[in-house]
Parts: sequence; C-alpha cells; structure tokens
Amino acid sequence: MYKTQKIVPQKLTLRDRPDLTIKHNMTTRVFPENAQLVQENSKQYVIFPKGGTGVMLADKLYHTTGDKAGQRVKLTEKLLNQFSCTQPGQGWYASEKFDGLRGIWTGQELVARPSKDKDGNMKGKVFTEVPSWFKEALPRGVSLDGEIWMGRGKFQQVAGLSNLKISKKQTVDDISKLWKGVKFMIFDCPSDTGPFKERMQRLTALVNNLRSQWQSNKRDIEFPLEIVSNYLVKDDDFLMKLYRKLTEAGAEGLMLRGPNNLYETKRSKMLLKMKVQDDAEAVVLEYLPGTGKYDRASSNPSYFMLGAMKCKMANGVEFNIGTGLTDEIRLNYWDEEYSHYIPIGGTVNFSYMELTDEGIPRHPAYRGVRTDVTINAPAPEDGDYREMINKCLQDISDSVRSSRESNYAFKVAKYNKAIAAFKNAERISSVADALQALRDSGEKLEKEKPEKPTSSILKKVEEIIKTGACAEANKARNNPRNKAVRELTKIQQVGEAKAVKLYEEFSVQTPDELLENQDAFATLTDAQKLGLQFLRDLSHKIPRSEMDQWNAALGEIATGVMSGSYRRNKSESGDVDYLLCGGDKVISVFVAKLEKSKKVEVLGSFCKGEAQWQGVAKLRKKGSLARHVDIFCYPKETIGYAILHATGSGNFNVSCRKKAIEKGYSLSQYGLTPKPKELKLRGPPEEDERKILEFIGVGYVEPQDRV
Repeated sequence: MYKTQKIVPQKLTLRDRPDLTIKHNMTTRVFPENAQLVQENSKQYVIFPKGGTGVMLADKLYHTTGDKAGQRVKLTEKLLNQFSCTQPGQGWYASEKFDGLRGIWTGQELVARPSKDKDGNMKGKVFTEVPSWFKEALPRGVSLDGEIWMGRGKFQQVAGLSNLKISKKQTVDDISKLWKGVKFMIFDCPSDTGPFKERMQRLTALVNNLRSQWQSNKRDIEFPLEIVSNYLVKDDDFLMKLYRKLTEAGAEGLMLRGPNNLYETKRSKMLLKMKVQDDAEAVVLEYLPGTGKYDRASSNPSYFMLGAMKCKMANGVEFNIGTGLTDEIRLNYWDEEYSHYIPIGGTVNFSYMELTDEGIPRHPAYRGVRTDVTINAPAPEDGDYREMINKCLQDISDSVRSSRESNYAFKVAKYNKAIAAFKNAERISSVADALQALRDSGEKLEKEKPEKPTSSILKKVEEIIKTGACAEANKARNNPRNKAVRELTKIQQVGEAKAVKLYEEFSVQTPDELLENQDAFATLTDAQKLGLQFLRDLSHKIPRSEMDQWNAALGEIATGVMSGSYRRNKSESGDVDYLLCGGDKVISVFVAKLEKSKKVEVLGSFCKGEAQWQGVAKLRKKGSLARHVDIFCYPKETIGYAILHATGSGNFNVSCRKKAIEKGYSLSQYGLTPKPKELKLRGPPEEDERKILEFIGVGYVEPQDRV
C-alpha cells in the first residue's frame, strides 16, 4: 500500500472568472466538487468523491469477437427513445479518434484519465510538469474532457509527457519546448449536464472566448486548445467515406456520439468507436536484447540495445513487442530520466490487427508507456499464488546475494525463510494467507495487518496478488549483473561470490565469454574448469531409462541405494546420487573400482574424501552424455537418516523436520538430536527408515508419494 499524504484540498469556484461561466436552462455545475490532491510515492493524484466525474468510455461500433463478430452494434428501442435518436450513425456526430493521451482538465489540474479506486472514488494522475503558460490557456473552474495530442502517429512523444521531470538532463525550458508542440483536443465538457449538441455549442463559445483573450495578450506561443471537429452523419455512405478519408490521412479511427446523449462516466452505447486497428495494454516483464543491426551496446555499456519487450496482457497471455520501437528508444529505454523510459513492471500501449484463437495479438506494435492505466493480471486458476510469489522472492534474493552489499547475508536469510514458509503453506490466495504462513514459521509480526501491510515481504506479496508481477523482482531479473551471476553459476562449482568476481574484475557475463577470456579462465580451480568443460552435458536431465543403467552399473561395484528423484520414481533426474554403507575405506575402494569399470568412464572429480566423492562420469555407450555423480558413504547407525534425507523431496524433508521439532528433536541426515541435548533419545533403530518416520509422527510414506 502507498502512504498517502493529503495536500490542502480546494473547493473550486467560477467567481474568479465570471466570463467563462457556462449557463443554460438546466443547471450550472462547478467541477470538481470537493476534489482533493494527494501524494503517493512522489506522484500527485486528484481524487474526486463518490459520484465524481471520470471519463466517458466508448463501446465499439462493430463487434470484433464472438458469434457477433463483424456485426454492427444495435441499440434497444428503450435507449433510442430515451435519447430521441436513430440507430448509429445516421443523425449522430462523428469526429476523428486522436492518437494521444486521454486527459481531464479539472478546472485547476490536468490529470490523466480518471478511473474508480477501490473505495469507489474517481482518481486521476496529475500531469505535474505542465508549463504555466499552458495552464493559463485553460478555464478555471470549468472541466474539459479531451486528448493530449501532438499530431498523427506521434503517440510515443505524447506518452513520454507523463514521465517528464526536472533533472540535469531536462530543464524547465526543455519541458516547456516539448509542450509547445502539444494540443489539447477538447471533445466534451463534464461540467455541463445538457445534451451533447448543446454542450458542444456552449463549449465552442467558451474556447473561442479563451482564444480571443490569448491573442489579445499578444503571446508568441500558439493557442494550445482546440475543439474537435464534429461531422453530422447523413447516412452510412457518408460515414464510410469520412472514415476512409480520415484514416487514409493517418487518423486512428472515428468516434460517434449520439446527438442528445448526456455526459457519462461509464462505458456508453451512446459513444462508439470505429477503428482499423485495435489497441490494448500490457505489462512489461522483460527486456530482450537486439539482434542483427540492433546487436550493439546502448549509451550505457551496462545495457544492451533493446530488441523487443516480453509483455503480459490482463488475460495472462504473454507475447513480445518489437515493432514500433525507434532507434532512440532502443538505446535509452533503461534511463529513468529519459522521456521515453520503459520501466519493467510498467504498462505499455500497443496496436494490433486481431487476436489469434489463443488470444495472442497479431502484429503488435509499440505505441507508448501508459502511466494512467494499471493492468491487473488474473489470478491463477487454482487461486494459489505460492509459486508466483516464491519465484519473485527468489529472484530478489538472488539479486541481493549477488550485490554482496553490507548486511546482504541477513537479507538473503530473510527471503529464504519467507520462501520456506510459503512453500509449507497449504495455500496462498491473499495477503492474509501469506501473513499467517509467516507467523506459522515463527515470524511474530504481531502488529502487521493484511489490509495495510508494512512488512517489505508482505508489500511484495500484495503487489504480486494485485498485479500478477513484482516490479523489484522484474528489475532484479533484468539487471545485467544479476543476469551474469545467473548464467555463470550454471557452471558446476561456480558460486555467487566467484560469479560476481568474474563479472566485476573481467566483465565476463556468460560461460562462452569465460572460455574466451584467458585471464578470467586462469582464476578458475580445476573443479570449476571441469564444470565449465562439461556445462552443456550437465545441464541436461537424465531420463529414467538411463538412470536404470547407472543403478545397475554402480550396483555391480558395490551394493548401495540410488536416491533422489530416481527413488521417488520420477521420469528424470538431475544427477546420480548413490549411497553406500560402511567404514572409512569404502569410498576409496569404490572409486578405484569405478575408474576401472567397463561400463562407466570417469572424466574428472570435483572433490574426494573419506565420506564422499563428487565428479563427472558417463556410461561407456555411444552418444552418452557426461553426468554429475555423487557417491556418499554413511555408517550403519545413520544410514536410515541419510536415505530419508537424500530421497527427498525438499518439501517432504521440511515437513519431517517440523514434526521432529514438535517432539523435541532436531532431524538431519546424520540422525536425531534431542533438544535440550541432556535428554536421552528414545528412538527407533537408526538404520530403519520406516521406524524413523513413525517415531517423529509422520508415518511411513512410500518414496513416490513424498512430495
């Protein structure tokens, strides 16, 4: 939740400008009524009370989906009688649909398209960097609905206006110059409660009056307000000719308004749109690097030239947008001070021709960033957000770990505890569920309330549940340093610390770059070089049929237990885990025989000791891949605990440890330890896995059922 700070509310009046008062035979309305300015995360918003005015939204003239695709909208007789009009478009007013940002002039502030918040109030983001001369052209105390526009095909430039802020790169004069190219195309007046035809007559008189005052002051800046031209539609032939004429000239489409309709703050059958292309919004998930002519560095060497953006629509569909990005945007997309900055987790507008049967937009083209629209992603089908939450938290944790900043270990531990807590929760469908899961794991959070979370973890949970994404996680996921660490730690034996060193000291970001950089390669240990040598092979999963062959080959050397995914009867495994039972010399004898095996070829070792051997080996068969092999040896008194631990799964092991704690013991692969240690263990025979599970209160669970 955002911390909201009220700024001094103002009740607006027309007394200051009696010459601009709108008078007619129905009412005289002042707008907005009791509106307030609020501050949220350094941004300003205007909030209107319940029932306040938002923007009039349009239905489509033609159905584009479903059984009625291609059919024209038909109004009910009741609706036609209510507004004394015919079916659209005869007798209706048509105007150009402008390719800009929808804006409301409140009488005091210019705000992006207001919409209802969770309390039912209308809320719109304030354009904070609007030059004073532009505001002076607008009527005080009278509301206007229109489009902030810079010309056909210039939506990207307009969209950038909402991101403007004064900085070293952008002075007040720079911003003022940008706004000199802006027109506020006015097409309605929310202050006026009369029919559309009458509203436009009074609105035209008002704007003409303002223009005269502007010109009398001999300003050297062009008057920024303009009334949208409306054409009375005679018949369908007239409508189609007008449509072709304007769209061929570059217009986005047409808007049709009923002649007697009143201003509404909801989607209206009396306001229709007619477009060649449709448009929509999506959340930016990831930056994708450019290829071909775009395969080069941006103005910041830490960032690549943007090729496309991976995006997600409100329906959950993911797709890429690359068309519509200019070279300037591709170079500067990452710069927060740049007017065309595209933030990860931000909302972008795009055009498309149609949707596929899978709901994927055909030929999507980037149009600009929307700060006035929020995409709420749908909930998972089962309503359980655990996987989504844990993925985001893990990405943030990895980023913190790679930063190696002060206190990073504590922060990582905090995220890991939260991830473990959410994994063990039965279900996370709300912030309240997440809070309960944290409390069950031992976190106190006594003063925490799910409706207004203050914990950093819970704030991120709230963001994920509401939007389907986490801005911090997305940012971490796309940070060049974090990407490098993720890629380099795919190499066996290369940890985060080593990956960070390779990135910082040698600018190495990928395993391929590490191979090419002799200085960086020289810093690797023999084990790390081995992991790099067989990286591609080791990245592949091992099918069960091959695991059967490994089990047979190792069993010929010495009787043992193949653990992990294989013992849980999974179709594939990540590596070969083989457990032996015996004394100090068991491992050395086993490895000596393994190196002489006719069925297995040892390619190198990561480590070798009295209780374990870890290395790389492959089956002596044509086409066999190198595999990570772990051989462990445990004494007879702890082998049962070792088998239980090595079998997994991770979640099952966590649940077992929790049960052991409830009985006053600490459980590990080495046995049960009483807490306090003075207590005597009254447990089962240590080598018996079944009795261990029964003793801690879990009961025996078949390996394939341990999830």
